[in-house]
Amino acid sequence: MAQPKVSIIIPVYNAEAYLPICLDTIFKQTYPHFEVLAINDGLTDYSLKRLKEYAAQDARLQVFDQAQQGPAAARNVGLDHATGDYITFIDADDYVKENYLERLVTECQAATAEIAISDYYRYKEQTKMLYYYRAKKDYQVVDLALAELLQRMNKLEFTTVWGKLFQRTLFERVRFLVGHGYEDTMTVPKLYLQATKIVYVQEDLYCYRLTDDSVMSEYLTVTKIADLLRTIEENILDLTLSGHDIQHQKQLYANYLATFAEYFESREMQTHPLYRKIKLRQFELES
Repeated sequence: MAQPKVSIIIPVYNAEAYLPICLDTIFKQTYPHFEVLAINDGLTDYSLKRLKEYAAQDARLQVFDQAQQGPAAARNVGLDHATGDYITFIDADDYVKENYLERLVTECQAATAEIAISDYYRYKEQTKMLYYYRAKKDYQVVDLALAELLQRMNKLEFTTVWGKLFQRTLFERVRFLVGHGYEDTMTVPKLYLQATKIVYVQEDLYCYRLTDDSVMSEYLTVTKIADLLRTIEENILDLTLSGHDIQHQKQLYANYLATFAEYFESREMQTHPLYRKIKLRQFELES
């Protein structure tokens, strides 16, 4: 029986310092049935040279070029060219354990699930330390009902596109929104809503590298607030149209609105149009 093929999609933008580690962990996978689609997102450093060197050594790596448009557009290019039965996304500055693919493919097939979610750990560049988030390593695999999964959407491992294995057919109607922040948080719930079964592999298989740029990206700005507001509202719309209970999401939405309002008020920006929209949404929720 033929083993399923996995398409590994990697958006690459100026990651020359981290890319070799990322690719080395991929090509050391215990599960060999995969292709790597690396998308050059307007590189200006030596990352492209590194990609070509690896591609010359292993034909499973393909490199695609695009003008710099960001990770959402790069992932869409990868999806357009993917030929695997499953899709997984790895960021160029992250890396995975050698059994990452094997564990997720095995659990997806054993449970006939369309999505497998793995746990993750962080590597903090500034301190050169690893940070784990599961005190007891029980390595359980559990089925996640959609309602339970939606309750966990405030945790990173459930909102990001990385650290997961998706059946490729889930992307027939879904692509990443280009030019919009929080594209993971907008896209991943759409995939969850299509799946009939999702498994959660409670094992740290993915390493998320926390760089200075990652830390800086966590700070709120007006643009980020606008993007996050749109993301949350679209998620609520998707759930409503699918006939799901949205009470938990409405409470999260109310909490976010309070945080966003405080951002504008603390900066005396109450005349900003986005602040007015936030206050309107708060009024509508309370009515």
